Amino acid sequence: MPRKKATKGRKGKAKSKAKAKPVVEKKRRNRRNKDPNRPKRAMSAFMFFSNANREIVKAQSPNLSFTEIAREIGSRWKNLRSSDKAPYQTLADQDRARYEEEKRMYTPDPKYLVQDTKNGKPKKDPNAPKRAMSGFMFFSNHMRPKLKQRHPDITFLELGTEIGKLWRGLSATKRKPYMQLAAEDKARYQEEKANYVAPPQYANKKGKKKDPNAPKRGMSAYLYYCQAYRKTVQKKHPKKKMTELAVILAANWKKASKSQRKKFQDMAEKDKQRYFKEKIAYDKKKRR
Repeated sequence: MPRKKATKGRKGKAKSKAKAKPVVEKKRRNRRNKDPNRPKRAMSAFMFFSNANREIVKAQSPNLSFTEIAREIGSRWKNLRSSDKAPYQTLADQDRARYEEEKRMYTPDPKYLVQDTKNGKPKKDPNAPKRAMSGFMFFSNHMRPKLKQRHPDITFLELGTEIGKLWRGLSATKRKPYMQLAAEDKARYQEEKANYVAPPQYANKKGKKKDPNAPKRGMSAYLYYCQAYRKTVQKKHPKKKMTELAVILAANWKKASKSQRKKFQDMAEKDKQRYFKEKIAYDKKKRR
């Protein structure tokens, strides 16, 4: 019988001769310069727990790697009872309130206001209406300097825990003044937001563009009242911030009698009719 011809090479050699895939270099994303004075983001309850227990875990198990320490802390947090998690949750709530307050009062440096076109994030207008504060935030602002004066050596975390405890211990009647301030600040924010039009450089390109020729919405009676009395309130309280002045104006408006409100309500009604007439004419022109 004729012998079979031996196949040249082996499978291993055939594999080694296979073409190597070209290495694709990943392009590094250019990091944006961040404002060093911007508010630091709030920490979660787990992050507070992790910071408090990391050194303890290191001391108990010095041979653990960084990832093993993180895994151990995660396991301990998972097995922690709700009552034991509560102090860290309080710290997280306080830190969130701190962040929201600082963010509300923060005005970014113009040189850091760079449009992130890749992520589609618009620039933020520093003159945009500041978000409303919660009842807890008003209480926190009221109590923080008092507690610091009583306990000058108190740490930030201890201060947050103490304020959280005091807030939880307040009755509904004692919470009422702070909730009232929050409601008034919410009304202020909604009014300012309704009448706010972002400048072109801060407009969200993803959102619907506003026609500059569209009729301007009618002002409310409260806004007419604010326009009339804002300067008077500023003279009486020259050291107050704009948000604090807004709270005072809202409180004064609430106390105003029907006869005192009537003038501004008539102005609002007149402006409302003006808006409706202009809107009808604008819509007709638009349909042509």
